[in-house]
Amino acid sequence: MNIVIIEDEPIVADDLELSITQLMPEPLNITQLHSVKEAINYFKSTSMPDLIFSDIQLGDGLSFEIFVAIPVSAPVIFCTAYDEYALDAFKANGIDYILKPFTTQTLERALQRYNELKKLFSSDQTPQYNALMEMLTGKNNQKSSSVLVYHQDKIIPIKLEDIALFYLANEVTHLLTFSGKTFLSQ
Repeated sequence: MNIVIIEDEPIVADDLELSITQLMPEPLNITQLHSVKEAINYFKSTSMPDLIFSDIQLGDGLSFEIFVAIPVSAPVIFCTAYDEYALDAFKANGIDYILKPFTTQTLERALQRYNELKKLFSSDQTPQYNALMEMLTGKNNQKSSSVLVYHQDKIIPIKLEDIALFYLANEVTHLLTFSGKTFLSQ
């Protein structure tokens, strides 16, 4: 597994690397980067790692500059002393946000989250997509049914195949048919 640590404080970077190697049973290749500039140059010339640990405030800028300059597809666990960047972190492939000083338990939870997400996104979703597509396109298998709507002080049925869409207006559900007629749904 390839991991990149982006941290401008060498002691913190070394401590993080040691903690990761103690928590991860698989063979690791860990690279430490210490600035925005170094990280941008690294990602331009190297394939994307499996996981990134990144501080936010680095000596030469914010780590978000890296993710703007380089399209990063790897998940990122942010390790920082500042909580005001949490929202921005999740916009930059962030999967967790650890406040410094981190503990082994918080680091372990973040790695567990990474592993859970990895399993979720690497599992084969094809059968579920096929079932959904069949359900959405399989009009021939559906029995004829309708929706009841209000029309001129009466309740009348509208066949499903005649309905173009439903929409809300002033907290009231409306139905629009393919012929352009609008009804209030019951």
